[in-house]
Amino acid sequence: MSKMSKFEIELPVIPKPAKLSLSERDIAMATIYGQLHVMYLKHHSRTANSPSAEVVLYHLPRESACKKSHVLKLNTTGKFALNIVDNLVVVHHQSSQTSLIFDIKLKEPECAVTHQPVLPARSIHPYRIPLSGT
Repeated sequence: MSKMSKFEIELPVIPKPAKLSLSERDIAMATIYGQLHVMYLKHHSRTANSPSAEVVLYHLPRESACKKSHVLKLNTTGKFALNIVDNLVVVHHQSSQTSLIFDIKLKEPECAVTHQPVLPARSIHPYRIPLSGT
């Protein structure tokens, strides 16, 4: 165990009444490509200019200050779950029953911080692989 330094997360303001909101279920820790990150599932209000949700990754280096390193654009709203599989960030969207896959090593040409999914959303329904032989 090691103590991490304090850092701030950019929170969206929820109107009527205006207040800041951060839920325990919207925060997760992950090691991606050998580096520790805090993943923050940022929901936007329906009236905001950016109505879709996003996952904001904060890099937590051992010796220096924490900083925002990546923003994963989800292009939808609703309830989500986060997983890391082979250094890929997998975001599961509950209502559409699909998953989005992000690779933070792939850089977008216009911005090194913002990422779009590497594939279109895929169904999360179980898949059976037929067995051959006995």
